[in-house]
Amino acid sequence: MLQRMMAAGRRLRGLDAGRVMEGGSRFFIALSLGMARASSGFAPFGVAFAAAAPDGLFGLVTAAGAILGYFFGLGFTASLKYAAAIVLVRWVYRVLRSSVKSDGRLFRPAVTLIAMASIGFVYAFDSGWKVVPLALFITESVTSAALVFFYDIAMSPWNEASDGNLGRLSHTVSTVLLAAAFCMGLSGIRLFGVLSIGGALAAAFVMVSAYKGGIGAGAAIGAAFGAALDLASGTVGIYTAIFSVSALVSGVFSKSGRLVFVLSYIAADALTVLWSFRASASLVPLYDCFAASVVVAMLPDAVLSRIGSVFPLRASGFGFRRAREYARRRLSLAGSAFGTLSDAAGEIVRTGGNLEDPSRVFDAAAEEVCRSCPRSTRCWQAEYQTTRDALGSVTHKLSDEGGIGAADLPPYFIDTCERADRLTAAINAEARSRRQRRQFSQRLVYMREAGLSQYGGLRELLDSLSRSLGEDVRVEPALEKRIIGLIGSRGVGVSAAALRLRGGRLRIELRGEALGELGRNGDWIEEISRLAGKPLRLSEFEPGVGRLVLCEKAPLSISFGAAKSGKGGGVSGDSCSGFLSDEGVFSLILADGMGTGPEAAKISGAVASALRLFLMAGVEPELSLSLIDNMMFLKNEGDTGTSTVDLFTLDSFTGDARFYKYGAAPSYVLREGRIKTVGSRLMPAGLSEEGGVRDRGRRMRLRDGDMIVFISDGMVSGSDDRRLRELISQYGGRDPKALSRLIMEKALETSSGEDDMTVISVSVSEV
Repeated sequence: MLQRMMAAGRRLRGLDAGRVMEGGSRFFIALSLGMARASSGFAPFGVAFAAAAPDGLFGLVTAAGAILGYFFGLGFTASLKYAAAIVLVRWVYRVLRSSVKSDGRLFRPAVTLIAMASIGFVYAFDSGWKVVPLALFITESVTSAALVFFYDIAMSPWNEASDGNLGRLSHTVSTVLLAAAFCMGLSGIRLFGVLSIGGALAAAFVMVSAYKGGIGAGAAIGAAFGAALDLASGTVGIYTAIFSVSALVSGVFSKSGRLVFVLSYIAADALTVLWSFRASASLVPLYDCFAASVVVAMLPDAVLSRIGSVFPLRASGFGFRRAREYARRRLSLAGSAFGTLSDAAGEIVRTGGNLEDPSRVFDAAAEEVCRSCPRSTRCWQAEYQTTRDALGSVTHKLSDEGGIGAADLPPYFIDTCERADRLTAAINAEARSRRQRRQFSQRLVYMREAGLSQYGGLRELLDSLSRSLGEDVRVEPALEKRIIGLIGSRGVGVSAAALRLRGGRLRIELRGEALGELGRNGDWIEEISRLAGKPLRLSEFEPGVGRLVLCEKAPLSISFGAAKSGKGGGVSGDSCSGFLSDEGVFSLILADGMGTGPEAAKISGAVASALRLFLMAGVEPELSLSLIDNMMFLKNEGDTGTSTVDLFTLDSFTGDARFYKYGAAPSYVLREGRIKTVGSRLMPAGLSEEGGVRDRGRRMRLRDGDMIVFISDGMVSGSDDRRLRELISQYGGRDPKALSRLIMEKALETSSGEDDMTVISVSVSEV
């Protein structure tokens, strides 16, 4: 409930409005809990809520509200004990915060127990250690500590994916305890002497719980709120029976519409009140029920659902996990479908005419020319072998040169054939037609193989995305709460999400309208790092939308600098990109489009952009490059427009690096003055004999002080490689931008400027 009110405050325009509403909410809840007490004077609720409050301004406001509530509810003398306990608890927090581990779940309950026991000891001693005051002293001290534990959970950020069923149940129980105590504090305030504000509010909570959660949720929460009001009023089970029975009966009609449900709740409440009238002699619970039923009946559906979600005994985190599992399963099935199509198509027997057999050329030509000739019977029956031998004698010339003339036929055949010229022309036409069909058929085979390869690539892509959905991304709710408390102590209201990504890397996302000023001041990052137990870095900062992302800082720092030059000073056909993922993997892409100018830039830009998006989506580099190669192969068909691809990945936590090269120029690794060359083993993307070629990458372990230089094809040729190696090995600095500029300046001195040139230098250093 508190989190709902704070969220509503943050949605208001402007920081001040949100802070005022959050502070006002805390103050009002603390005021009500301070007034909450049992008929015997038992009143630990305000102390517990003040003890569970965060440090800073909001903690001070909460403590003030609780103390004021005690003065209103108990009077000056009786409230001194609880006011002293609140002051003592807040003071001990401040003293011990920097000297002991104060971020554990049991720290605040332990301090509260000691403070309440220390002050209650004086009152127990003054009573002469009688049984009842002693039991009350012990019970109040232990209860205060327990309530701090539960209130702390109730006010923690609630993430749908955070806990399992046990965690969700603890949050629900904690929220019910807080809300029940809140109603206790308001139960003594009556309008017109007959309507209890706390009782009506409790009845509304129970009604919504029974309506949204059914019999089980309604009866359980009805018993909890009924027991709280019985404790406050001194009645023995009256409210417990009224709320429990009413929720139990009306819960049966929770799916029958709101009107039927409300009427059933009123009827059950009225009967229970009348049955217990002799014991209670009061109709106040009936009036409370009527007031609550009017409010619940008039609430819009959206508001009713929002209030009902305060008590979701059914774990919505399960729904979140099922939704992710459902999406993962659908991706897996789609991948299997593509795989089935690919396998089935690959097993089809490829049949067709033998376009390589020259005899079929002669048969087709004879069918066209000789069929109507008067000498056809003699040539193709009586002298069949002679005719075959004559045509066979020109087979090699037909295959080598693609055509023959009448003079190429044997003289004895020309003397007897009346249509030698027409037959020769028909043979040449048929040979040309078959040659064209053979080329077209070969292209179809290539395209078919590329299409099948693309189906296989899509299957792997969907399987990869499916596996990523199945990965265990853990949520850290305790850390989220501590971060919100820390930022809140600076007067900034935020919501936080703390995740453990693949490999256990920590990612923290903060959202809030007042993050702009916070993002420009970096000292708070160190404080959050201490809370998380890991060094953090600022990954993303969008002050306009109030979004800020922190990621775990790696032991290796990676920086890079590029220098580019287009042909004749024009548009460069090279494209490059570098980025660091949330998991700490640095990726560098260099694509060199074939040719120069805008067309080459268009090709290389598309390749670099698609590859970057694949990698940012979590697709493995090998599969990403294979899909790029397949796409370029399908695009080419007959032309050779393509791009070389240079991909470099480096895990900044381990130093593991991989070089992937599709026709790219060599790269150079500089370590302690020595050069190691990494060359390409594949054709540029799309120029292989079949699409979807895989490059497993060249592995290397990099360390502090290493520098890597990547160049495009226009930078060097043959004899220039030696001078480039010498230039890199003699560089004694650590600035990658300076090294890239130096290499480019030297290249421009000797280059004719006929090709685009790009050089990128990467530096690896320990943090």
